[in-house]
Amino acid sequence: MPRKEYLNSEARQRFDNPPVLSADQKVIFLEAPQWAAEYVKTLQTPSNKVGFLLQVGYFRIVSRFFGSNRFHQSDVDYVAERISVDINAVQISDYEGRTSLRHREDILGYFGFAPFEKSSIETLIQETQRLAHVQTRPYLIFEGMVDFLQSHHIEIPTYQSLKTILDKALASFEQNLESILNKYLTAADISLLEQLLVEHTSYQQDSRKHLKVKRYEITFFKRVSQSMETKQIRERVANFQSLKIMYLQLLPVARRLKLSDATIQFYAEYVINNQVTQITTRSTNRYLLLISFIIHQYYMLGDALILTLNSAVTNYVNVCENLVKQELYQECIKKCGAIDSLIT
Repeated sequence: MPRKEYLNSEARQRFDNPPVLSADQKVIFLEAPQWAAEYVKTLQTPSNKVGFLLQVGYFRIVSRFFGSNRFHQSDVDYVAERISVDINAVQISDYEGRTSLRHREDILGYFGFAPFEKSSIETLIQETQRLAHVQTRPYLIFEGMVDFLQSHHIEIPTYQSLKTILDKALASFEQNLESILNKYLTAADISLLEQLLVEHTSYQQDSRKHLKVKRYEITFFKRVSQSMETKQIRERVANFQSLKIMYLQLLPVARRLKLSDATIQFYAEYVINNQVTQITTRSTNRYLLLISFIIHQYYMLGDALILTLNSAVTNYVNVCENLVKQELYQECIKKCGAIDSLIT
């Protein structure tokens, strides 16, 4: 599947680090639940006290834990000052190992969250596979995974952990689609799809063969004009007829693929927004891309023609109404003139 990172670099940075809080928002570290306030009294070292309160605060906001090396120093200083411990005695880098892990387990238990381990990972894998079948925009699937974990009270892991699961789910989804294509795509279907990737017949003429920039067959189906010029309307109708022939031929295999509307749109937009050379190099899934493109453009162009018809009818009705008004107006003038003549 043609895709980029699920989050951009800035979003990944935010995801894998504790939230940045304003001075007013930092109060959350001090307004800990009663059990946390009692828990912190049992801790011996300043570093453990501060580290524990920071973990509780961060988890309440984003349902995630972070290594102490990622804690914001301003948060460390804020908590240390407010709970009246010596700031110089707080070595937050010491808040690691068994103590930190034990605190995480206790925090999860008190908040009623499950840790991100084998059973919860398997649950998330199943949900990710479901999402991959109904929504192929990777960043939306990623957001769906995070929402799923939060709603099911499961600890949210690192970006890389989620990315690994999503990579496998999308790869499995595409492998299934490719196996269907390999089994049911006929030689005639392949020929039809490959024809879209050759130079348009007009560029095969001797007078145009020398041109460096050429347009391919698929190019003429990419853009849907909204012009009401007769020539443009005729071109849209001709393109629709061609797409309909391709659509009907590919319909049997398209039904077997069971692609969601979102998936079809995602693949089609990739074809629309990229050069033919970028599609032809994708030997594994270019047929999937092209089939989605044909389905998408067939429906898009059909909708466009309906709008064209509606606009044309509306314009014609408006013209007729104006003509009737003008005729009525002229008739009224004639009647008025006749009445004036009769009176005089």
